[in-house]
Amino acid sequence: MSLVIGHRGAKGHYRENSLRSIRIAKELGCHIIEIDVRRSIDGIFFLQHDEKVEFLDLKTGNSFETRIEDEEYVNIIKWGYEQMLFAVMHITDKCNVYLDLKIGKKEENDLEYMKKYADELIKMLEDFENIGEKIYIASFNKILMGYLSTRYFDKKYVYGLILEENEELNDSDIFNEYYYFYGLNYRSDNLRKITLKIEKGGKYAFLYTINIVEEMKNLKERNIIYHGLISDFPDRVKLFYESLRYDFE
Repeated sequence: MSLVIGHRGAKGHYRENSLRSIRIAKELGCHIIEIDVRRSIDGIFFLQHDEKVEFLDLKTGNSFETRIEDEEYVNIIKWGYEQMLFAVMHITDKCNVYLDLKIGKKEENDLEYMKKYADELIKMLEDFENIGEKIYIASFNKILMGYLSTRYFDKKYVYGLILEENEELNDSDIFNEYYYFYGLNYRSDNLRKITLKIEKGGKYAFLYTINIVEEMKNLKERNIIYHGLISDFPDRVKLFYESLRYDFE
């Protein structure tokens, strides 16, 4: 069975990483809902894809740009940004959620920062360990995922690694016993080679971010092996899967 994975909730239907977008993804019957996670300087986790965020200063009426990583919780809330991961996890109860962990450029090679990020995230997620559904956790950052997956291997989280477009998958990563899945850019030139390697290793390939049905059909024509499609329009993915079912009848 191939999975339908809503990208940043259901980004094609409503603003990405918002509560409404996530609710729409649930209503559309996504098997997994993917959301982006960043950490403030005082350890609060927020939904945000881009490193820089534009805020409106309510006192002056002026907008300004900052990083979530550089700000404290009280400032972020004061500026009206309330997409806290804790609140979001409550509305994703009883469905699978995929946390795409984002790391700022200044912090991406800082091991101590990664450890703090991972430890605080797991502590926050402990309240949701009994929701009965899976929590998938992945990142482009190998340092973070290496620490997370080995330090907390006994938790019920499903760990994975995300690759950039055309990035190669090392044997050390594919045979990593802690990784269950890999996020791959569907446009990658080496996609067939990597997905074959993933299949051989008994792992799962999730392809991002595919929104056009013709491109989904092209995957079939290229004999690309995958186990889930990440899309801004999960309803289109469902229709595509439905068409495949009829093709085999």
